[in-house]
Amino acid sequence: MKQGEENAVKRMIYQMECSPDFRTDGFCLAATSEGLLLSKNGGQAWQLASELNADTGSMLITTAMFSPNFSKDRLILAAGHGYFYRSTSAGKHWEAISLRKPAPMATAIAISPAFEHDAIVFLATLEDGVFRSANGGLTWEAWNFGLLDMQILALAISPGFEEDETLFAGTETGIYRSTNGGRAWREVGENLWRDFEDQNPVVQSLGISHHFLNDGTCFAGTETGGLFYSQNGGDSWNPIYSKSLWGPINHIWMDPNYSLNGRMVILQDGKLKFSEDFGNSWKCWSVIPSQEDNPLVAMAVPDGLKPEECTLVGLLDGAIIKLSNLGA
Repeated sequence: MKQGEENAVKRMIYQMECSPDFRTDGFCLAATSEGLLLSKNGGQAWQLASELNADTGSMLITTAMFSPNFSKDRLILAAGHGYFYRSTSAGKHWEAISLRKPAPMATAIAISPAFEHDAIVFLATLEDGVFRSANGGLTWEAWNFGLLDMQILALAISPGFEEDETLFAGTETGIYRSTNGGRAWREVGENLWRDFEDQNPVVQSLGISHHFLNDGTCFAGTETGGLFYSQNGGDSWNPIYSKSLWGPINHIWMDPNYSLNGRMVILQDGKLKFSEDFGNSWKCWSVIPSQEDNPLVAMAVPDGLKPEECTLVGLLDGAIIKLSNLGA
């Protein structure tokens, strides 16, 4: 075993993200069981944000995101078990904020696209529902009215949140939507679930069109029921009937120009699959070495770049690799 491999095997990767300005700054991050990893050169080399965990003693980071205005504010947000972390120095220095007791386990972060003006952040937790902050994560309140399932596995926020105040939560039993900024929630698509054997599909990933205000398109990936889509803002949902989509769908990425080119990428059952026709058909990218023995657990496709130009993936053994020319 080569030096460093032993640690890599022990590391679990939960989430990967690229900076909104990845093309110019090369920043990306990975939330892992051993802390937050940062790269400043497009994923070629990674460093542990060691100061992040210095005050809490916990290395577990389950979710992390860049600010939409990262090029200006240098803000990175992260969370794990019982703590929320903020860095306004691109990961050099961190502030740890204790969440309420008993300590919740964070599962996802959603940041308002108008964060520069409203400073709104949402935090999903495994058993305590959704928390909301209106000051960039400095203080938090639980906003769970109407949320009947508190096990939140995914969050997606409307690109037009400042106007429509819409966000979605994927749970152990379905999908919830808020149209008033998270103040109240309502289950959507419940009639569809009853048409399937799995009456309570576990929704573990969500994707939302960059032109949601106009096309109302969003997707939901489930653990066993495949992929669902809505074209009316989440009012109703339909399944994509494809045997190739059976198995857990852990991540959904939609091209910024999805409404024009129909391009999507999903992480499904340890493999990368892509569609160029609005999800009607799918192809598998098979250039990842040892994929059967070492499946994918996380991915990050930078906005502003074509998926085949640069995609970062995390493997089950804890390794992170940079892919290119995936469509070749």
